[in-house]
Amino acid sequence: MNIEDSPMVYEPSDDTFLMLKNIKIRNGENVLDMGTGSGIIGIHCAKNGANVTSADINPYAVELAERNAGLNNVNIKVVESNLFERIKGKFDVVVFNPPYLPASKNERTGGEINSAWDGGKEGSQVILGFLKNFRKYLKKNGRCYILVSSLNKKALKRIEELNGKLIDEKKLFFEKLMVFLL
Repeated sequence: MNIEDSPMVYEPSDDTFLMLKNIKIRNGENVLDMGTGSGIIGIHCAKNGANVTSADINPYAVELAERNAGLNNVNIKVVESNLFERIKGKFDVVVFNPPYLPASKNERTGGEINSAWDGGKEGSQVILGFLKNFRKYLKKNGRCYILVSSLNKKALKRIEELNGKLIDEKKLFFEKLMVFLL
């Protein structure tokens, strides 16, 4: 896969590759790639035969994801959206690699790139917002893949309440990244 980077967009890293390894897509499925960043997850899904809508709050990410889709000869619809605010329809699969790092006000970098990693004071703010609404966008028998850090205590509690199934994890030096299926 050919992916360009931008200093204004989150560069694919350990979390991205953990998600890619675990997403199972069937030909013809409708997929929502929430928080698309560079577009790598949406492109992966499109290359596996999915009809993909990718969304990101960062306008630079929207532009980069469109460019990367073109570089990889796949057609994905890319929407600038704060979570579900501009998303229409229902999907077979929703994928979300959210901003999950705890960040206090003095740790924020400012600019668009901040939205890629800043999960709020405890790291769970964006994830909890997503978890409130994701089921409205899933078709009957649809599934959701979400990545969460061991630092995200409130999000982990909510995922447990939703009967999330842990499908993979990766230990890093200060946290554990986990992919759940909902």
